[in-house]
Amino acid sequence: MNQVFDLQRWLLVVSEHGSRNRKRYLLSLMAVAGLIAGFYSFYILASRRPIPPFLQSLNYFIGLYFSGCLFASMLFDDLNHGPKGISALLIPASHFEKMLCLLLYGIIIFFIFYTLVFYLVDIPMVSLSNAWGAQWHKTSSEASLPFSPSGITNVFSSREEMMPLPFIENLNVYLFQAFFVVQSAYILGSVYFRKFSFIKTTISLFALFFFLFLYFEIFLSGMMPPNSWYYSLTSWLVHHNQTTEYVLLPGWADELFYFVLGYPFAFIFLAATYFRLKEKQI
Repeated sequence: MNQVFDLQRWLLVVSEHGSRNRKRYLLSLMAVAGLIAGFYSFYILASRRPIPPFLQSLNYFIGLYFSGCLFASMLFDDLNHGPKGISALLIPASHFEKMLCLLLYGIIIFFIFYTLVFYLVDIPMVSLSNAWGAQWHKTSSEASLPFSPSGITNVFSSREEMMPLPFIENLNVYLFQAFFVVQSAYILGSVYFRKFSFIKTTISLFALFFFLFLYFEIFLSGMMPPNSWYYSLTSWLVHHNQTTEYVLLPGWADELFYFVLGYPFAFIFLAATYFRLKEKQI
């Protein structure tokens, strides 16, 4: 039998983990549904208008990042508590199988069920907001104007009216890509930090972004011509003779740059998680 990965043994680990944490995961999903419904209820009562697709997408991604990172920071929380940690380490499976099991629940299953819960709340709440808004519209000063109900947002669509920042092309692709990178960083933090992993990982990421900001603003800005400033990570604006011109890298270089900043970093964080897990001691 393979000591690193055996499919049958891994399926048993997945089944055992699911049965042991079923109630906790169910309560977490109910809490997420309650927060989404609470936000929508507040908006409906305050504005008396249909929920626009823009706000639905914004609500989806804010909830995805917050709940996803919070959930990721607790994936290996059992290892930081004596009795639970010993029990987790004594499970007859390899570290690789245990990690794949938690990644399955923490990334793939979480993403699927979060999206499902979001739409289970979003669809009836949007219908309710349309009905409420239609009734209020009949008695308002805007009754002479046509009433426009809101549609259901598609978070996987790049249509401008659906996205939180419509002036950025393919924003949803970048948001999903960044989410999996950030979530993998929180997974690493759950293994690396023994206590308050969510807070410590958040501080570490803010410190990393701060140093990157200093690098671009102080070091790279000194290499740029006068009267110029960054427009994005691969382009900048140059003001010359009362005109502003774009200076940017080729399209393929721009896509390669964002790809390198994206998925490879997620795999680096997950690889570091695996080696840190192998060294974990209670």
